[in-house]
Formats: sequence, C-alpha cells, structure tokens
Amino acid sequence: MKKLQSVMCCFCGESLAHKDSVEITISMSNSEESQGLFSHGKCLKKVLHKEVPIGIDVDNENETN
Repeated sequence: MKKLQSVMCCFCGESLAHKDSVEITISMSNSEESQGLFSHGKCLKKVLHKEVPIGIDVDNENETN
C-alpha cells in the first residue's frame, strides 16, 4: 500500500504533510462504517469548544509555514 505524503486539512482546506497531521476518525453510533479526516493541530483547536479536553499533543506540528 502506498504511504500518504500529503493530506488536506478538513477545516481550512490547505495541504499539509501526512506526518504533521492530526487524524480524526468519525463514525455513526448505529453503523460500523468510519471515515478518517486530517487536520492541522491548530485548526482542530480553533474549532473545538475551549471546554473540550484534548488528550494528545496537537501543538507538536513540524510545519514550515
């Protein structure tokens, strides 16, 4: 299987390196289907309510921009 080199942020639409992305998995509670989405850590933090805890380090991005 070919490894992803770049992905699109589902919030801002910009491209970023797969290795620098946050992967978000979404699923419906009444289905076994799921979908993976990617984002910048900063974009995820921007859209989440400030009271929602994030249990991983999403600030550790290796972006060059």
